[in-house]
Amino acid sequence: MDIKNLLSSSTRLPEATSTGSSTRVGNRDSNQSDAAHSPSTDSLTITQTARVLNAAMEGAKTVPYDSDKVESIKAALAEGSYPIDNTRLAESILDAESLA
Repeated sequence: MDIKNLLSSSTRLPEATSTGSSTRVGNRDSNQSDAAHSPSTDSLTITQTARVLNAAMEGAKTVPYDSDKVESIKAALAEGSYPIDNTRLAESILDAESLA
């Protein structure tokens, strides 16, 4: 099966409709046995990279931080009273550029 042409503009997918407790896709009821029709060869493989990425995304949702400190910095920035050490900032920028 060529996945590139799976959903070409000439391909029309059957519309799903719900009738009570069963769902119809095209002319087939979802509660009909798949064995009566052609066997499915679809499969899904999740790579180790995808698993690691998913774990990282889940972990990032629970990263602890000091919300009071963040709000105080935001307020100081908005007021223009947040102290910025220009020399330290410039050195950090140069250090980051040297890594690239």
